[in-house]
Amino acid sequence: MVDNLTELKSNPEPSQTKPTTNPLSNIKEEDLIECPSCSGKLLTQAHMYTKISAIMSGTGKPEIGYIPGPLICLSCGKILEEEEIKKQMGVDKPSGLIMP
Repeated sequence: MVDNLTELKSNPEPSQTKPTTNPLSNIKEEDLIECPSCSGKLLTQAHMYTKISAIMSGTGKPEIGYIPGPLICLSCGKILEEEEIKKQMGVDKPSGLIMP
């Protein structure tokens, strides 16, 4: 049995040897949104959590819900305003981002 296991490890299935393509590999650096304060490119989206009472939840039990919050620069901690993001993107219409 050990021989079969060793053989499987040394000769993987053809599907396991195919290289995977990263969908983000086509993104150019100039397309990334930057922090207007420090030019950092690592951003995260904050979330606000709220209690949902048993009466308001669909299950009849208290639950926790979340509301998407603003983008925050991981380098300097600045909260990016929706107007700053739209300006960088060259967008005048609402972006669909939910910003408090």
